[in-house]
Amino acid sequence: MNERLIQNWNALVEPEDIVYFLGDFGLGSTDFLASLCVRLHGNKICIRGNHDGSVSKMQKIGFAVVLKSSFIEVGRHLVELIHVPSEPAPPHFQLHGHVHDKRPNKLMGRQLNLSVEVWDYKPVSEKVIIALLDGEDLQ
Repeated sequence: MNERLIQNWNALVEPEDIVYFLGDFGLGSTDFLASLCVRLHGNKICIRGNHDGSVSKMQKIGFAVVLKSSFIEVGRHLVELIHVPSEPAPPHFQLHGHVHDKRPNKLMGRQLNLSVEVWDYKPVSEKVIIALLDGEDLQ
C-alpha cells in the first residue's frame, strides 16, 4: 500500500512543487513516517489532521510547514484548507480531507473532498481543482 501511494504521488508531483497535505499522514513511529515522507516529491505543507501528532512531530516527519488551517488562492478563488469540513458549511469554499469516501460526492456545495480514497489514491492537481471551482457558481 505504502509503495503504491508513493508511486502515485511521485508520478504527479515534481520535486519543486508545493504540496498541501490535508491531514492524517499516517500511523506509526516518527522515524517510520519520516522514512516515507522523505521519498515523496515536493515541498510539503501539512494541514494537521486528527490523527497527526504535534507540530514538532510533523516537522520531524518532513513537513516544512505545519498549520491547523490556511486560506490560499487557487486560480481566482480564495479557499480554506482544512482537515475536517465545517458543519454547517461556511460561506467560503473549503478543500478538506477527513471524511475519506463517506460523502456521496467529491464536491458538496462549497466543500471539496480531497481524501485520497475518492481520487484513486492520487494527489489532486491545482489544475483539476481550478476546473472544479470555475465550474461552480460561487457567488
